[in-house]
Amino acid sequence: MLYKVKVVSEIFGVDFDGPLHPTEAHARRAAQTLLAVHSGKIVVEIHKLLDPQFRSSEIVGRLEK
Repeated sequence: MLYKVKVVSEIFGVDFDGPLHPTEAHARRAAQTLLAVHSGKIVVEIHKLLDPQFRSSEIVGRLEK
């Protein structure tokens, strides 16, 4: 499975165009890095891609600041 990180920010809006991550742990580290560097309110969701062609996914984690 591949994983992606979705970022929801009041300043930047919604971004789901980041890189693919090979494991959930790798995606979680990326999400934690985003939380650390972002200064405002932010929600980061970790999605497991079920079908990358149609962008269907399920949320497997959610972090907030």
